Amino acid sequence: YRPRTGDHAPWIQVDLPAAMHICRIATQGRGDRSEGGSQYVTAYRVLYRAFPEAPWAALPATLIANDDRDGVVFREVDFFASSVRLMATEWQNAPALRLELFSDSPDVAEGLLPVLTLPTLPSPIQARIPAI
Repeated sequence: YRPRTGDHAPWIQVDLPAAMHICRIATQGRGDRSEGGSQYVTAYRVLYRAFPEAPWAALPATLIANDDRDGVVFREVDFFASSVRLMATEWQNAPALRLELFSDSPDVAEGLLPVLTLPTLPSPIQARIPAI
């Protein structure tokens, strides 16, 4: 995910096919050799909702993300959601983010598996994934 230049409140939204228990978020910075140096998010907020018409809820704390563009940072979380929004609050050079959401919901699979993997994309504001 890489927002348009000049976006001072960047976020990415993931709409899941159903409400799932989200238990882990993994982030990385921009994977390619970009102009302007390494680009990665260093902190972000998480908003979520259980169904499309529900009000947004937020995790109580800002989560620390990456300190380089290549390392993977895992954060343990605990919420049920059909939509998840990551709002970048701090970044190095420019906000850029690759992410995975993990669920241990029985309808996903046995064990802990990623429900979504997003590479660095040109500049989407929302990402939608098809029904599983």
